[in-house]
Amino acid sequence: MGFTNLALTLGLLATTLSSPAHAQNPTGTLYTDKATNITFSTWSIPASQSSESQASPLTFGLTLPSKALETDATDLIGYLHCSSPTGWCGISLGGSMTDALLLVAFVDSNTVKHTLRYTTEYALPAAYTGNATVSPIHSDVSEDSFTTIVHCKDCLHWEQKGSSGRASTSSGQMDLAYALSSEKLVGAAGCADEARFVRHSQQGTWIAFLDEGAVAESYRDWVGLTREGNNGC
Repeated sequence: MGFTNLALTLGLLATTLSSPAHAQNPTGTLYTDKATNITFSTWSIPASQSSESQASPLTFGLTLPSKALETDATDLIGYLHCSSPTGWCGISLGGSMTDALLLVAFVDSNTVKHTLRYTTEYALPAAYTGNATVSPIHSDVSEDSFTTIVHCKDCLHWEQKGSSGRASTSSGQMDLAYALSSEKLVGAAGCADEARFVRHSQQGTWIAFLDEGAVAESYRDWVGLTREGNNGC
């Protein structure tokens, strides 16, 4: 990717997580994944007006430890359903591009890869160097979409290069943001942490309400479903 295109990409990414949300209902919808029997509180992003498809381009879901509404959780099980198997989609767990942990997923040769990114400025986010880890539980790739379920350990608090933050689950809500693109990443076939994102096609932010549907007594059992990942690193 040339400098001009990279600069354009960074500018677009900067807009991505600072733009207004689409009309997003803060109350999640319960969804139980058939392959794992994990129940999530989910939020589906409305299709853009320019899209030929009326299907949601991205659905994000989470489930938290049973006491997460009383004491801030440090990890979550996340669900991502993305409409394009050729591109990428990502979630900011702090509601902005900067100073928040970013979880990004994309497909390489029918394998869903994951990378945690972080940036303190409006620049291409680098690989996160903190303690957080992503472990896959289940993924599925079809002709028109991909789905991935992961255990994101230590993902609800973050620190890098003197910048730190956290998501407060005990407050009953989380600031979230998303970005997605149907264009292929640069370097997708290599290490996921070294892949470079290209121009997004949709983005936004929203406040997600956390209620009893977002926590589960079975959380630790579900974490036990994690398996070894293949991020090409």
